[in-house]
Order: sequence, then structure tokens, then C-alpha cells
Amino acid sequence: MLEILKLKEMLEKAKIPFEFNDEFFGKFMKPSYQIVIYDKKNKKTKLCDVIYHFGSYGYEQNLLEIMGALTEEEFEDSSVLGYLTADEVFKRFKYCYEHNTKIYVKED
Repeated sequence: MLEILKLKEMLEKAKIPFEFNDEFFGKFMKPSYQIVIYDKKNKKTKLCDVIYHFGSYGYEQNLLEIMGALTEEEFEDSSVLGYLTADEVFKRFKYCYEHNTKIYVKED
């Protein structure tokens, strides 16, 4: 199973609202997926998203690339982070959704 579809199922089970796009680059470039998590109060403000398509960081290994849901230290280096599993992305997205933030804080 593709990691992005596994992530989609995890978000559904956790009842975390999201937008799913399976034509991220249009219908001619398949597969190309995107999942977006929005601010709880302002449904137009994006907190974080994940992509999976030819060219994304981790595509060839069936891994995911995120924008947002990075730690403050990760944001200092880049605005994206790749090569993540669905479990890793879920943990970050769940934290950001519950705390209504773009910044992920690792919990012990």
C-alpha cells in the first residue's frame, strides 16, 4: 500500500479533517497525491500538507514529503522535509491539528 493512502486512512480513523487530492499534478501525471490539514478556526489557512509524486523527496522509496509540521530547528534549514513514513507524518499532523499550529514539537 502506498504510504500516502495509509496516512489517509490513519487521519480518517482519528477523525482529523483534511483535504485529499489525487490529481495533484493533473490527471496525466499519476500517481500524484496531496493531503492538506487546515487551521481549525480559519478553514482557509493551511497548517501543513504532504505530497507524493514523481520528484517528491522519497517518492522512489514510497516515502512522503511534508511542508509545515516541522520543528523550529527543521524550519531553519528548509521549508520541507522528505523521506518520511505515514506513521511519522501522522504523528506530526496530529500534533499540529490538535495544537492548531504549523510548528511541530516532539513529545516525549
